[in-house]
Amino acid sequence: MLKLSAHLCVVFIAVALSGCSTNVIVDYDKSVNFGAIKSYSLLPKSTKSTEDTRLDSPLVDKRIINAIEQNMLARGFNKQTASADIQLAYRVDVKQEIVSDNSGVSMMFGFGGNRSALGLGYTVPSADVKSHDLGVLTIDFMSVKTGQLVWRGTSSRRLYDAGTPEDSEKLINSIVKEILDSYPPK
Repeated sequence: MLKLSAHLCVVFIAVALSGCSTNVIVDYDKSVNFGAIKSYSLLPKSTKSTEDTRLDSPLVDKRIINAIEQNMLARGFNKQTASADIQLAYRVDVKQEIVSDNSGVSMMFGFGGNRSALGLGYTVPSADVKSHDLGVLTIDFMSVKTGQLVWRGTSSRRLYDAGTPEDSEKLINSIVKEILDSYPPK
């Protein structure tokens, strides 16, 4: 019985951790040899404005550029102004997310000594509907030869007013790292 209980606990932990996955969306050109790309240049930010002061800021731009450069360097890429293999571009957008409370089922399992227990719960949905702003960061890899998009990574987070510059920098660093961890394509 104890062996079965341990196996069930592992299964429940795995299911719980599966909800902690990243929200990166990646698309790429399958015909590109990404292994041959060793250097990059960084294009200026898109001039399109989000009209949201939380994102349209030279301080935010500087943090994004620094995070991209640090992550590319850590992955062994060289930054070049001329004759780079690839050009990187980024942009930020704001989109609305509408969420409502859903019904749900939860299950708990526990054991101790020579006893074990299983509990089951059901959540009744309420009529609570909320709207949140999502900040969306997109990093594009463009072919220097053709000018065409060859790889795109996008991630989004709920927008909030970061309490300090350090909080903002930490959040931006984690988002950029999360996106670039998906490069090169597997």
